[in-house]
Amino acid sequence: MTSISPGHPADIDFDHHSPVMPDHGWEVLAELRSKCPVAHTGSHGGYWLISGHGELQNAARDDSTFSSANDLKTRLGIALPAMPARAGIIETDPPLFFQLRKAFVPWFSPGAAEARRSQVQQITDYCIDKIIGDGRCDLTMDVTAPVPALLTMQFLGFPASDSEWMGDLFHRHSYIPPNTPERDQLDRDVEELGKQLFERAAKRREDPHDDFLSFLANLKIDGELMSLQEVAENAFLVLAGGIDTTTALMTNTLLHLDEHPEIRPRLLSDPQFMSTAFDEYLRYYSPVQGLARTVTRDCTFFGQELKENDRVWLSWAAANHAESVFDDPESIRLDRAPNRHVAFGVGIHRCLGANLAKVTWQTVITSVLTRLGDFRIDRAACSRFTTIGVINGWIGTPATFTPGEQTGAQLP
Repeated sequence: MTSISPGHPADIDFDHHSPVMPDHGWEVLAELRSKCPVAHTGSHGGYWLISGHGELQNAARDDSTFSSANDLKTRLGIALPAMPARAGIIETDPPLFFQLRKAFVPWFSPGAAEARRSQVQQITDYCIDKIIGDGRCDLTMDVTAPVPALLTMQFLGFPASDSEWMGDLFHRHSYIPPNTPERDQLDRDVEELGKQLFERAAKRREDPHDDFLSFLANLKIDGELMSLQEVAENAFLVLAGGIDTTTALMTNTLLHLDEHPEIRPRLLSDPQFMSTAFDEYLRYYSPVQGLARTVTRDCTFFGQELKENDRVWLSWAAANHAESVFDDPESIRLDRAPNRHVAFGVGIHRCLGANLAKVTWQTVITSVLTRLGDFRIDRAACSRFTTIGVINGWIGTPATFTPGEQTGAQLP
């Protein structure tokens, strides 16, 4: 890292998609946070990295200066590198953002999430039933990935048979690095999915059901229906947010519980401990590592000169380990309270799916500890995401356990 002169860019050698990050990311971010909390890197065409907790809070709450919008030209949304298509409300600025958020909130409220708990339980039991008699499974591929995928399919009104290929697509979407032939193929797959979502949205507009896609297809803003393209973009966001983020959190939780089996009984017996553990796992692992913004005007930000259309990376992962906010941030303290983590984001774009994520995490973790209670993960056989630039997750986590009995659960 170079030395910093006041008012001049701090140039660093950094790439949030670097293969160094899965094993050494917290060390890298700690150095940046302490020496250069607002820094500039030449990776991916050049962008600013904001790693300080206070600096990040300021940027994330200033939507007029740090835009989430994606016009596919100069303002390139929340992904870095930018995605080839827009991603709905998360890439929308006020005032339209507030209209969409107000319309969406009833579907994602605490009450709506709680009302789905029995459905989450049924799906979880169904997935565990499929492997419980074998005494071995892949906890990611057999439990933590299919449960959110099946839940998201039902939320959107898609057939359960779509969950496997859509889950695989968004799993790859999370871990395939940019600027690779595999990513190019993935982009083509995403483009094809976009066409399918457009077609399904058109059908739901003509023949609405009681699912979220039907709601989107018939939602009016200022008296006008959203375009089918906008409907498809918001459906894509639900898929991307619903399928792999919660998977990453649950898998990392189970890996920690594999190392610390003494914690398992307390999680099952103490609801308050279960609640604080959820937030601490979110803070420590930061399933969504960060999101991008685009600078809308020339400005001075914490001593650095930012220019209009500069790209910015808000590192939730770095802020969640800030020594100025968290005592002993590199340790997992499952009774940590209060816990000012930013794992769900900050400001108006805070994750809509946070409530359902908590219900899903609680249900799956409780079910695994109850039904696969002596599970042990084969660490040598686990496979990490090759990039955690977006999602801090795992491709596979093979495990063994004492075989048990099926419940006979069927998909809702």
